[in-house]
Amino acid sequence: MSICAFRTRQTFSDFVEQYYTNPDTVDQVLSQIDYETWIYVVGGDPTGTLAPLFQNSNIAAAQALMNGYISCAGACSPSNPQQYNSWTSNLQVIFHQTCLSNFMCNAAVMTRIDSDLSITSTATDGEVRQRWYTAGVYNNYGPVMTAAGNWVASMGRNKYLQPIFDACAGTGGSVYTTCVGWYNANKNWWTPLSRMLVADILNQP
Repeated sequence: MSICAFRTRQTFSDFVEQYYTNPDTVDQVLSQIDYETWIYVVGGDPTGTLAPLFQNSNIAAAQALMNGYISCAGACSPSNPQQYNSWTSNLQVIFHQTCLSNFMCNAAVMTRIDSDLSITSTATDGEVRQRWYTAGVYNNYGPVMTAAGNWVASMGRNKYLQPIFDACAGTGGSVYTTCVGWYNANKNWWTPLSRMLVADILNQP
């Protein structure tokens, strides 16, 4: 079940009562706990001894692989690109998010990645597609433009539609024109919310 503040406090108290056999010790320990701070205050732990750590070697490897591709600028590949295929969806997303956050991740880089990993033709994970296709639209990367057009025609989920059409609007030119074509071809079967979302992004009626 979902964890709530009450159950968190109760579970901790139960643990203390089981760990210490002396009732006075239990009272002493529990009297030192500032539950309001522990549960509701933003930041590290109240003692200041623990710091949240959101980095690990796997995350660093995913970022390093993409940065290796970016450094090569499409002219070479980093070492061991096939490690990508053994990663979880979350790590693959970090790989692609690293591309999205770096303006040097261009069509040449994406072409090299596709040459090694065939992401455009093999990706089935929606989270991966969202980021790879969005980067491809920003870069007017031909293979992705075709794949992204097919994908938006196959589903109408706002979570996935919005980043792609945001990229369309942000890129402009022929990419924008292509995306307007996608909108017109699919607006009649998307939900009203999806249709309104995309219409607003593209400034379409």
